[in-house]
Amino acid sequence: MSSQENVYFSFDSRWHLFRGVAFGLRQTTMLGQVNVSKLTDAQMSHLEKHLSLFLKESQPELPSGCDVFERLIQRILFWLGSIQRQESIPISQKYWVNLEKQLSTDICVFNVAIPVRRSNATLAALEWLRCTVQDAFTEFSHIEPSPEQIQDSLDRIHDKLKIFAEAGINQHLILQAADRLDIPVTRLNRQIVVLGSGCFSHWVHSTVTDKTSVIGLNIANNKEHTASLLRTMGLPGPEQIRVASSEEAIMAAEKLGYPVVVKPADKDRGIGVNADLRNEKNVISAYHEARSASDYVLVEKFCSGFTHRLTVHEGEVIRVTRRIAGGITGNGENCISELVALWNESAESRRRSRRFGRTQLTLDTEAKELLSQQMMDEKTVPEDGQYIRLRRRDNINAGGTNEYLDLDEVNPDNIRLAVDTARLLGLDFAGIDLIIDDIKKSWRETPSLICEVNAKPQMGDSRNEHIYDRVLRRLMGADYRIPTRLLICPDSVSDKDRLACELSSGSEHFGVSCINGLWIYGKPATTEFDDGFLAARALLIRPEIKEAAIIMTPGEVFELGLPTNHFNEARLCFPNKLRQLEKTYMRRVRPILRGHISGKLLEANYVSKPTKIPKVTV
Repeated sequence: MSSQENVYFSFDSRWHLFRGVAFGLRQTTMLGQVNVSKLTDAQMSHLEKHLSLFLKESQPELPSGCDVFERLIQRILFWLGSIQRQESIPISQKYWVNLEKQLSTDICVFNVAIPVRRSNATLAALEWLRCTVQDAFTEFSHIEPSPEQIQDSLDRIHDKLKIFAEAGINQHLILQAADRLDIPVTRLNRQIVVLGSGCFSHWVHSTVTDKTSVIGLNIANNKEHTASLLRTMGLPGPEQIRVASSEEAIMAAEKLGYPVVVKPADKDRGIGVNADLRNEKNVISAYHEARSASDYVLVEKFCSGFTHRLTVHEGEVIRVTRRIAGGITGNGENCISELVALWNESAESRRRSRRFGRTQLTLDTEAKELLSQQMMDEKTVPEDGQYIRLRRRDNINAGGTNEYLDLDEVNPDNIRLAVDTARLLGLDFAGIDLIIDDIKKSWRETPSLICEVNAKPQMGDSRNEHIYDRVLRRLMGADYRIPTRLLICPDSVSDKDRLACELSSGSEHFGVSCINGLWIYGKPATTEFDDGFLAARALLIRPEIKEAAIIMTPGEVFELGLPTNHFNEARLCFPNKLRQLEKTYMRRVRPILRGHISGKLLEANYVSKPTKIPKVTV
């Protein structure tokens, strides 16, 4: 990373990227130095206001007693993480700062340890932050940037960071919740993470977990199978006919009776779905759209009403939303074409266009057909407050919006229906899509049906992060990390196999890791690893392990960091066998360990067999 020099701050080019955690952080750590210039209180307040125009997160309270240098460095590190979190890169809010030296009355040098998801994402965010801070003090800095300038800046950083973003909002917010709750996280790949350690761990892919029924998942992924099961169980599944041509689609529509829905059997998020079709022309067009998305196309009887998503976790409905299809609301003054233009100029419309890569609301053929059904056209002036539907689908990616409902607004029969459906499919997480005109009425007393069961539902968004905290607490239980000790052994201790064997022989649930492999109950369980860090990571996600001992060399800890963020005990073994280079490493390792171990680093010229490690609440 090249040094970026300006009046306000600069980052040194010599950064060290650990593979694991260090300096008390909970995420992959990068260590470096930052030069910070002195700003007046007025300049600092101006800078804070300027950055708040770009970032959604509120700036946190600063530690008491911060001087002007500390105030700026604290803000810089917060802004650096905030812009990444805003782009769905799960960056921990914990970092480490230590004053290295004061070069002059106007410049201080700080050592910093920052959380990193991908180093290239951090570098791109640093460059954006440098430019944004610089812009705050230009010749025209007294003029607040326009919404267009702000959006242009955000679009540029979005284009650079989007390849590093989590695959979905669920995964991002789950990882952010894990950070808030201090739950250990191990990434297996881009999609699957392990939360917790050892026997307390759970494997998670979005809202699919190691508790999710594979059979239920397969059924939910096929709308035809789901509807059939629901009808078999006496629940409101839709009447459907699978078709293989547009001619068959027309015959199915005539058999079921118009209006109908045409949709793929195996897609979600509203892909290829068209509802409220009332003639052959629309059915033919909808069939070809669905067929382009899937080999399996269904025609089903249309049910009038709003789609309500009831999200279920472990037998409890945790969230209810009502979907409103893309459209506009009248003001009694503007015609429909003018209302669409006004919507497309709004900040929300621009945000969606950036997210989905297109303008979602236009007066296209679909919109004009729906207007015609409502006896309107683009010149019609709707009454104040009148909602005009312009999209057949109500999904977010088709211009729809979600309206959050309180649980007490939902009829208890509908709550029970959602819970029963999830239980029948064996799904710990489920999104039950219930079409009903009034959710306050029972599904048994008014026209309704379950149009879809989503086995990987989105639980919420950044506006209701508390749902993710609540779900993770329930998923993980009271304990989520096993007792773990760190044994730092000199590289000259050659017989690590014997040492690991002796340590692990006390219990079938006690595991030991070192570069030579894993030992469980006194027996080798794996081949060797490239280093002690990788061995430790493998041990800590094995579900049979209840206690663990991690053997690493001073050089491994110094170069790679730690495989988990908390150890109940840390011990330097055989310090008398340390070589000179390892002694140098140990002087630098001690600060790395701070915040990760209970008590002090112990030393002994032997390694005792494991005794019961006291449980420590972190």
